[in-house]
Amino acid sequence: MNSVKLSLEQQIAICQQIARLTHSKLPLESHLQEIAKSESGSLAQSAATVEQQLVQGKRLADALAAEDTRDSRILAACIEAGQSSNRLDKTLEEWTSMHIANAQSAKRLRSVMVYPVLLISILLISIGLTSWHLIPEIRDTYELFDRNLPAWLEWLVWTRNHFAWMIGLMILMTFAPLLLWLRRRFVRDSQGVPKQKVKRMRLQALATRLAHVQLMSSRPLSEILPRCMQAMGLPKSECESAFKRLQEQGPLVPLPAETSMLLGAVYGGVLNREKAMELLDQIGKQLSFRADVESLRESRWLPMLVAIIVCVVVLVSYLLLIYLPWVELLRQIVKE
Repeated sequence: MNSVKLSLEQQIAICQQIARLTHSKLPLESHLQEIAKSESGSLAQSAATVEQQLVQGKRLADALAAEDTRDSRILAACIEAGQSSNRLDKTLEEWTSMHIANAQSAKRLRSVMVYPVLLISILLISIGLTSWHLIPEIRDTYELFDRNLPAWLEWLVWTRNHFAWMIGLMILMTFAPLLLWLRRRFVRDSQGVPKQKVKRMRLQALATRLAHVQLMSSRPLSEILPRCMQAMGLPKSECESAFKRLQEQGPLVPLPAETSMLLGAVYGGVLNREKAMELLDQIGKQLSFRADVESLRESRWLPMLVAIIVCVVVLVSYLLLIYLPWVELLRQIVKE
């Protein structure tokens, strides 16, 4: 049977079941078959797919994450680290927790963006209607006193005659900061690791916890480091050189600096494994906490960005459509 690619939602659901079965020390094949028969929908399909591939002799990592993608490499690293350290339930729980936290952050941002988008849309509609009706009145009022319109008023009349272009430019100017902010969330560095702080810190927390689990099982650093790098989504070729970089005292990018220093201290004999495990556990918790704080900060900062955009647009519209035309008209009347 050919490998069937599972969606992220299917992977999360089946990994939660496998973590539960592993924690209870139940055989995977038979219980996955029971889940496939007792459940319905995508979970049953996923359980049946994984169970059939395990029966054929495939590794769990190949059954769940056979694709050569960044997400598959991360899941495969968690599975291999968990199996080698007899803590598969722990590593799969860490992987699912990371994705659930990312999904919650994305959902929070989507809900937060509803109000700003509606506010900007209403603002553009109101300014568009005001400009459509008010600019001709300003032009007619000025023509009562002087047939030669000032340059700025001619520009306003020209923009009103090209109303569609004016609205398009306003939409671009108001939504451009939001689109730029959204685009930055998907930017990756040269190694394919997200630059966005929340996702990057959660990946770093996952890699740190994998190091903690493997140290607890007395796995060698030559095995721990490649899997930690793989948990950051790096290709296998770059992961295999991680231990060599540690031996040469080179930087273990993109692992967090604290994790790199601790693993280097263990390799150099400066720090024993027990103390390193304690510190790695604290670093993993701290990175997860900082990621949650940063996620909340982003959701609170977005309305402030929209408020600044709305204030600027309202101020410019007030100056061009109300203050400048009528003050200039009053000055012209006084002069005459």
